[in-house]
Amino acid sequence: MNATRILVLTMGVISAIAITGMQRHVFAVPHPSLNGKAQAEEINDKNWQNNPRIIAIRNIVNSDNAEVRNGAFKTEHRICEEGWFGRLRIARDSKGTVRWYQHYQEGEDSSWDDNYYYDDAGRLRFVIMTSYAANGTREQHRAYFDESGRLIYHGRRLLKGPGYFGPPIEDLKEL
Repeated sequence: MNATRILVLTMGVISAIAITGMQRHVFAVPHPSLNGKAQAEEINDKNWQNNPRIIAIRNIVNSDNAEVRNGAFKTEHRICEEGWFGRLRIARDSKGTVRWYQHYQEGEDSSWDDNYYYDDAGRLRFVIMTSYAANGTREQHRAYFDESGRLIYHGRRLLKGPGYFGPPIEDLKEL
């Protein structure tokens, strides 16, 4: 893994941890869990799309995206041009809770677009990382988190090209 990718991944992880930690301590409220059967079902590459916990998280993501599009969330952005180009964007609901955070970064031979989605209590629930490489590769990583912040499913999908490196699963678990 080259130094630029490690730096970008580290910045994204630190950003997500900082935002998640802030939100968890300030805005966290208990949420009822799904029934025990759904909790016990192992999520894997064959059943993830129809798993009730994944569907619930997908509903959060769809709602957050709609609110951003409709202008219901207050958004801010920052452009960073020290070294490589980067753009940070954040959306907060009417209570000030972070609901979406984006870290876009361009490097020497690739770019990364990482989107973090949070529930109404400010807990990180989903991350989608898309990498674009000079060799024509486009790849996605999807990470789903339960209400306690535990990684419940990670999927990696090569969309186009011969392949490129991505974040180690350990880094996703630390989010």
